[in-house]
Amino acid sequence: DSVFVSPDEVKAEFERRGRQVNVEYVRFAPYQYEGQVAPSPEELAKYAKDNEAKLKELYKQRKIFYEKVPRELHMRSVLVKVDPSAPAEADQAAQKRAQALAERAQKGTEIAKLAREASDDTRLRARGGDMGWRRKGASGLGTDIEAKVFAAKKGEIVGPIKGPEGWYVLTVDGEREGDISFDAARTELAEESLREEQGRAKARADAEAVLKKAKDAPTKTLHELF
Repeated sequence: DSVFVSPDEVKAEFERRGRQVNVEYVRFAPYQYEGQVAPSPEELAKYAKDNEAKLKELYKQRKIFYEKVPRELHMRSVLVKVDPSAPAEADQAAQKRAQALAERAQKGTEIAKLAREASDDTRLRARGGDMGWRRKGASGLGTDIEAKVFAAKKGEIVGPIKGPEGWYVLTVDGEREGDISFDAARTELAEESLREEQGRAKARADAEAVLKKAKDAPTKTLHELF
């Protein structure tokens, strides 16, 4: 009863609790652009050379992930997507398409080239189907596919084989286990960092283009423009 609350304080609190605005926005997440980035070996080599101190610090921060590593494979994949509920005819057509891709790979066409041309995996297509380093249980492909891939030799073509999203054709680019040195991880770290930087640059460029378009049409809402 000894506390005095002024009308201005009441009004300010009322507005703080009750005032709302209707917000429209257009969002550009850099990670969504990383799949569109495909740095060449030459770009990666130059980036690694120019940013060695940065990459060493990144390696140091992640050292625990490079110690006592269980057996991992560097995988690439091409996906022919098919809905699990699709009719048998659609599944057979997807399998036939995957078989044709596997035959091209067996005749010498690189999986990376096939992935860029034909994979239905939009996230990995620009990366040439590069799944990175995966250990058993962490590939997202399921135990049946993992069993076949982990039994394959480097460069061997696996598939077509049915997985969670459709038919896969895979290969193994490399294998590692134990303690991974900085030299062994340098290219991996360089590619990740360069993709992040280029993804941010692409996101910012698109955001700036949208901002300009919005400023050029001040009477229209974002919903109307986009």
